[in-house]
Formats: sequence, C-alpha cells, structure tokens
Amino acid sequence: MKTYFYGELIEDEELEKTAKQRQKKYREVTTPERNKDSYLSKGWGLKKKYKRSVKLYKKKEVDELLEDEVWLLFKNMGFTEMNKNRNFKIQVGPIEKQIDVFAKDGNNIFVIECKAQSEKGPRSLRKDIHEILNLRNDITQSIRKHYGQKLRVSFLLVTRNITWSSTDEELATENWRNGFFFWKETDLESYTNLTNQLGESTRFQMYNILFFGKKIPELGDIEVPAIYGGKGKNKYYSFIIQPEKLLQVAYVHRREESNPEEVSGTYQRMLKKGKLDKICKFINGRGFFPNNIILNFTEEPIFDRKAEVGDIVYGILKFPKSYGSAWVIDGQHRLFGYSETVKKAKDTLPVVAFVKLKKVQQARLFVEINKEQTPVSSNLLWDLYPDIYYGVEEEKYQILRAISLIVKKLNSESDSLLRSHIHIPSVPKGPRGVTNLTMASICEGLRENRLIDREEHLLYKENYDDTVDFASKIIKAYFEVIAKSFPEDWEKGNKGLLRTNIGIRIFLVVLRQLIRHLRYEGLERVYTKQDLKDFKSKVDEIVGRVIVKLKGMPVAKRDNIRKESSKGWVLQNTQMLIWDLKEEFNFGLELWRKGGWTPEVPKEETDGNIRVLLEDTEKTLRNFIIKELKKTYGDTWWRQGITKGVKDDVEEKIASQVSTEPWKKDELKNLDPERKFMGFTDTPNLKETIQFTPNWKLFENVFIKDKEYTMAQFKSFEFIRNKYQHFVEHECDEISKNLGYWGMQWIRRCIGLDKTIKTSKKLK
Repeated sequence: MKTYFYGELIEDEELEKTAKQRQKKYREVTTPERNKDSYLSKGWGLKKKYKRSVKLYKKKEVDELLEDEVWLLFKNMGFTEMNKNRNFKIQVGPIEKQIDVFAKDGNNIFVIECKAQSEKGPRSLRKDIHEILNLRNDITQSIRKHYGQKLRVSFLLVTRNITWSSTDEELATENWRNGFFFWKETDLESYTNLTNQLGESTRFQMYNILFFGKKIPELGDIEVPAIYGGKGKNKYYSFIIQPEKLLQVAYVHRREESNPEEVSGTYQRMLKKGKLDKICKFINGRGFFPNNIILNFTEEPIFDRKAEVGDIVYGILKFPKSYGSAWVIDGQHRLFGYSETVKKAKDTLPVVAFVKLKKVQQARLFVEINKEQTPVSSNLLWDLYPDIYYGVEEEKYQILRAISLIVKKLNSESDSLLRSHIHIPSVPKGPRGVTNLTMASICEGLRENRLIDREEHLLYKENYDDTVDFASKIIKAYFEVIAKSFPEDWEKGNKGLLRTNIGIRIFLVVLRQLIRHLRYEGLERVYTKQDLKDFKSKVDEIVGRVIVKLKGMPVAKRDNIRKESSKGWVLQNTQMLIWDLKEEFNFGLELWRKGGWTPEVPKEETDGNIRVLLEDTEKTLRNFIIKELKKTYGDTWWRQGITKGVKDDVEEKIASQVSTEPWKKDELKNLDPERKFMGFTDTPNLKETIQFTPNWKLFENVFIKDKEYTMAQFKSFEFIRNKYQHFVEHECDEISKNLGYWGMQWIRRCIGLDKTIKTSKKLK
C-alpha cells in the first residue's frame, strides 16, 4: 500500500499527553552525563542532575512557540486527530512536505503553516502563499487517499510579528473562498479568547466565519420531530433537540461578521463566562431547563409533514445544511452552557424556531425578551445594540446603534479624556474610581439631546456610519476643553461634578445649545472643518464661563447638583448654570421657550403676592388631592391613599402643637382625616402622596404623565415655599427663586387654577 503520511498522528489520551508538552515554553531532554557539554555549548541549560544522566532545557524558538499555540487552540476546539510533533509530513508528488499543524475533526481537516519572527516588522510572504497554493491540490489528494474518503481540506497560514504588505494580503484574500485562509496574531488571540469562553463550540463558530455562505454537504443531517405553527411570515416550529446538534449551527454574533476579533467581542458581550460555568456545573449536577430556546433560522429548513390535527401540523424538520444557520435570540447561556458538559449529546432542550425573520423583527424580539421579561440592565442593552441592530434600516434603530458606537469610541480612543472612564459590560473595568461613568447614562444623554438625529442637523453627517466618527471627534474635543478648564474637579471623578454621570449629562445639554448657537450665528464651519482648534476656542470662550461659575460655587452646592439625578433636575441645574449666557446673548433659549414659559418672575409680582399664591396653591392642592383620593378609595382614602410616613408626620405635628397649646388637646386628638390633611400637611407631604405608587395612576394624567418632571417641579415649589413660609432668607438664590416661582405656576395650571393654559402638552 502506498504511503501518504509520514510521522505520528495521535488521538484521545495521546492528545492530552502531547498538550502538556506543547504548553511548555521550553524543550527538555534527558541525556547521559557524557553528552552534557555538547548540549551546553549549543545553548541548553542544566535543569536537573541525576546519578548517571542530566535533564537539560532550552527555550523554544518563536516559530515553535507559535506552532504550539496554534496546535493547542485546535486541540481545545475539539479536533480529534492531530500531528504529534514537528516531524509530520505528507507526500506531495515526488517530495515530502513538512506540516506544522495537522488537525482533523470528522469531515474537516486543516493543514496549517506557521510563520513568526522575534521582532515586529515587514516580511514578504508571497513565496509562502504561492507554495501553499501550488501544493494544496496534491496535499488534498494525498489526504483523501489516506483516509479513503472525500474530506473538506482547508489551508491556513498563521503569522506572528509579521507586518503584511498590501500585495501579500490581496493575494491571500483573493483565495479566501477557495479553501485558503490566513490569520494574524489578533485573529489567533481572538479565537483563543473565544475558546476560553465557549470551549469546543468555538469550532463551529470558526466554521461559520470561514465557510460563511457555503452549503456544507458533509454537515451531518440534523432532523427532529417538530410541530409547525403560525402562518406566512410568522411561522415557527416547536421541537426538542440535543444541545450537541444545535451547537453545530447556532450562533449569537452577526452572521455577516468575518473578523474573529469582532465575533469574539460579540460573544464577550452576549455570554458571561461566570454564568456559563455556573450553568455547566448545574447541568453536570443533574439540572435541566424546561423553558424554550428561541432562535431564528436564517435559511429555510425543510419540513416533511406527517399528520395534522386541527391547526396543529406534525412532521420532521430538517435543518439547513450550513454552519451558522440558526441565530439564538434567547437562551444563549442555557445552550452554550452545555459546550463543556458530558451531557450535551444526551440531554434535550425545548426550542421555538422562527424562520427568516427580518433583521428589525429579530432585534425587536431580542429587546422585548431581554428587556421586558428578564432583568437585563440598560447598560448591557446599549452595549449590544451594535450587534442586534446591525443591518436594520429603520432610522430609530440606526440612531441607537450609532450612539452606542460613539460612546465606545469615547471610552477606547487614546485622545479621549473619557478613555477607560466608562463602564461598558464587554470591556474589563479599570481601577476603582477610574471607571466611574456608565454607558447607559451617557448614551441616554446623547439620545435625549438628539445630538446625532438626522432631522436635528447638529452632529449628523451624511449617514450614521460617518456620523459615529464625526460626532465622537466633536465630543472628544468638547470634553477635552472642559476637563482642562477645571482639572481639579475632573480628576476627582465621582467626588467631583464634571466627570460624573450627572455632570456629563448636564454638559451634553449644554453641547446641544452650543451647536445650535453656532449654527444660528452662521459658524457651522467652526466644528465641521477638519481642524477643531477654532471649535475648542469657542468652547473655551462660551462654555468656559459656565466652568468659571462652577469654580466659584461652594463645594456643597456642586455636590447637591451631582445628587439631583432626575431628568427634571438635570434640566433645571443646566438652566441655572447657563443663565448668565442666556441673559447676555440668548444662549440656549430653547430650554426656556419650550412649553411657553420663561423663568423670570414677572416684575409686577411682589413678595406679598408670591406668598398669597403659595398659600393658595397649597390649600387648593390639598383639596384637589383629597377629592381625587375619595373618587377611588371612598371613605377609606386616608387608610389606603396616605403613606405611613405622611401619617406619622401629621401626628408628630399635632403632638407638637398639643405640647405648646395643651388646652386644644381634645380638639386636636379627635380631628377627622380631612381636617388632619388640610391642617397638618406641607409641600413634601403632598409630593409624597402624589408620587406614592398606587396613587400615581390617579394623578398622572393631571401632571402630564411624567413623574420625574413632576417631582422636580414640586421640589422647586418646595424650595421657594420654604423661603417665604419661614419669612427668612432661606438659601435660595435668584435663579432658584425664579425656577421655584414657575414650578408653582406649572402646578397651578395642572390643577386648574389657570384655565387659559393647556396642561396636556408635555413641558420639559
């Protein structure tokens, strides 16, 4: 029989033994004592001395280290037959070709060439690429003859510390679809990271990348009994399947991704290693999952109908013959938790599978499941938006995706003063106190201010992909000026104001007003040209005055601003900070004009008039609250609609009055609930009653269905009420007084004290 292979191929236990040697960074040899000097002269070192022999070691060369790393990766991905050492060769015509790494898995074989050098730099790979291309047909024939069957043979060139020339990369890329692939060190690292997370299932994710778009006849037939339901575009199948089978075709990254680094990043975002390990332990401990995996077939499966009972159709479902044909919408951890278990071939999982859902439908379903039905954080969803909304054409989803990418650039790029300060779930946290911002907060700030929306014409540029680069560049320059204007505060992180979630949100509001102001003044070129020197000067000139105001504030007041996290208070504190700019040259007018109100107290309003208005507002508000509570609770309104905190506060006030006016004890102790509420509640009590969760549904239509904004207005009202109620100069500056006055007027309009202004329009 003709020989096609030379050297050892190993399986099973031999793979494990060889892996231990491959993991070492040095080679070892045991030799008689008399040979020691010969080895030492060749660079070997003495590791251990025995009675008649010695053990010597020598650090492996860079090319051997790379071969070992690649060999171990393929072994860890579950390839079952591999070369033992560097002496493995394949007959190619009249020559024997040495193979660095040979890896076989079922019907797939990889023939791998490794090229490395000690220092990073250029090196021509043209000769190596041509050699592989010229020999691949003969190598493939020898392999198929050795095994006696037609196997898929792929050729892979892996390099380390080699800077590829553009011509070499073009040559390699041209042959990508013909079974020739290449990896640089970043690709190797990405697959290694993915294997650490997914174990042997990484093999199928690799196939999905390398064989994307190809029908794979050698992929074993996956057939399951199934129930068919739905109609037309909404059809689905329900079945149970062994995890091992489903893992062959399932994926969670974008199918279009061909970059291993992107794929690895997606899996880090979508799958948490700690959670996978816990699920694996749970499964091995005889645990099971009764709830459905939900997936979408990206290609049409075959359904062989067998029987029908009413609207239920039974049959055999045949999976598409291609890797990566099933995108997992929900249940990723449950499925991939089986990757490293012994039960993946025996256990079964229930599955509901949709067919060829549009990208926007897939995205909506993913968000609905992960946001509404399970406690997935908004931070994680923002991190995932680039993956789940990839290719979705609807503008609102493009905006979400672009915002997420902008924030990731702000956190990763070396020229960003926000670099490593933003907690992104898929990025390891930095030292405590450094990563103090949340992705969700900054993303929401960008979204709320509509900074990149096409229709706003602020930081939008041509399309949303170009907008990501343009907007992130502007935002980086903007915060660079802010950080350098008040570095003492910026460096404090959460102990300061500027580099906190609230500080960033406030200055994103200011950024919107700045861009609008520059556009109004005809100065768009300041921020649209390549050089942003003039833009930075404008930021320093205009926004720098806000920084000066912050510097002059007492630390306690800056701390109070940082603690006010509701949307309403972010807006009002922004108004306070840019008040002088508004007064001087109408900067940020939309913050006051929207809703038809202005924060200036009318000149005709005296302090006496304001006191009367405050008292009238409180009295009317008390009556209004009682009336609304009685509509719902009837005679039990005090018991059901008033919180314990308010009741305790009322009783404490009554007790206080009794102590100073004991002759009223009997009268005060026997007050009915209505007189208690009317006589012994204050603005904080009224606010607490309205925001009490069971009560809010009674009041939300009155207060424009915006609880946060309503509570912010009540807080302003409370602030000015304290100033006048106590007839002393309460800590209330002119701006706070103005905002409090108009907060009171807003409440009056909501409860019907000013019939001329509609309250249905949402004021922000």
